[in-house]
Amino acid sequence: MILVLTVLQLCIGVYSRDTAGETTQGAVAYAAMGTGIPTDSNASNAWNSAPIALPLPGGGSLLVGERVVKNPSITPLLPGGDIFTTTGIAVQE
Repeated sequence: MILVLTVLQLCIGVYSRDTAGETTQGAVAYAAMGTGIPTDSNASNAWNSAPIALPLPGGGSLLVGERVVKNPSITPLLPGGDIFTTTGIAVQE
C-alpha cells in the first residue's frame, strides 16, 4: 500500500508542477496586458509578492512573478507534502 501511495504521490507531484507552472505563466501574461493579477482563493497557490516590472532599454517592461505551491502529502514517506516555486515571465509593452 505504501508503494502505491508513493507512486501516486510522485505522479501528482509531476502533474501539479506542470499545471502550476502553466497557471503562473498565464497569470503573469494576464497581468502584462494591464488587467492586474487574478486573485486566487486557493491558499496552497499563494503569490510570493506582486509581479515585478523590470524596465527594458527600448521601452516597455519585463514582468516577473513567483508563486509558491504546496501539495498535500498522501504517503507517510513524504510527511511534509511537496512545496515548490513556479515563475512566470511576460513582456509588457
